[in-house]
Amino acid sequence: MEHLYKMTYAEIKRFTGIFAIATPFIIIITGLLNPSINNQNWWHSLSASYYNSFSATAFISSFFILSFLLSLNKEKLSKIASLLLILIIVFPCTDGTIPISKSYVGLFKLSPSFSGKIHSIIALSLLIVMLIILVHTLILYKNKKLYSMLLLLIISMTILIIIENILHSNGNWSLHWTTIFSETILFICFGTCFYSSGLEAKLKISLSS
Repeated sequence: MEHLYKMTYAEIKRFTGIFAIATPFIIIITGLLNPSINNQNWWHSLSASYYNSFSATAFISSFFILSFLLSLNKEKLSKIASLLLILIIVFPCTDGTIPISKSYVGLFKLSPSFSGKIHSIIALSLLIVMLIILVHTLILYKNKKLYSMLLLLIISMTILIIIENILHSNGNWSLHWTTIFSETILFICFGTCFYSSGLEAKLKISLSS
């Protein structure tokens, strides 16, 4: 029974990884299918899909499913990441270039500006958790080159996000496409980490049996 549980756990890690990689592409492709009924800046970030007429469902559904898969992983960090993904849905972002017609947004009906501030804190927390998970995986698993490369990519995207926020705070939105780019790379790194560690866990179980 113990081996069966571990095998199931390895499969969950791999499936979590696959869906994490797919998540940004699901949202982006959904936005591309019918951009005419989305707001004109739907592509600015994954979270901005909340304000779209067509891709909001893909955004909420994808984040919810990924959150559920992360909650099935036994590591506490995965469960924390799961909770943060749900909170990103609960507290929508704001974007200075997106016209918001709603006076209140999110589950708790907050003003868009206040919700956006909470959203930024949650997103930063999720980024930190991603980094910790990568470091934790790098220490525990054997594929050091892959995990080191993923860690460097996440650090690079973190620097890019910091630059984005500095520019945006000064009212410069010309490079806003970099947000969805950096978010997509982050999800790919995060998913690859889970998928690869799931493969290693499966191999370890096979050798022990």
